[in-house]
Amino acid sequence: MEVTTDNRNRTASDIRSIATKNGGTIATQGSVSRLFHRKGQIIIPREAASEDQVMEVALDAGAEDFKAGTTGYEILTEPGQFESVHKQLEAKGIKPGVAEVTELATVMVPLQDEETVAAVNRLIDALEDHDDVKEVYSNAQFPDEVASAEG
Repeated sequence: MEVTTDNRNRTASDIRSIATKNGGTIATQGSVSRLFHRKGQIIIPREAASEDQVMEVALDAGAEDFKAGTTGYEILTEPGQFESVHKQLEAKGIKPGVAEVTELATVMVPLQDEETVAAVNRLIDALEDHDDVKEVYSNAQFPDEVASAEG
């Protein structure tokens, strides 16, 4: 989670309260950072360009990884290379659907039942609703039927 605040004590208390009320707990700062890697992520819809064109531009611009999926392409970069890769794609007329530097989970935790899925969604929504919370990252792996219903 990324938080920006002018009152650390108030925000910490608010976040702790949100977590407790929604069945979560707060770990110490940095204790789960090993479960995430900071990466540039660019997602391009399949109709934006051909796979060969996207892969060539991305890798030539310094992308770290390229994955083709059924709905589009995912390009991963080191944070320092993100802007260069993003600009090269746009210069070639390839418009990303998503382009951001984010925290990507290295280990996913599958959610098995509807009750757990609902609880995790409530917690994430409550955290995202707080004014001082900039971003909430999760390593929860939602069942396919839930992911497709949210998308």
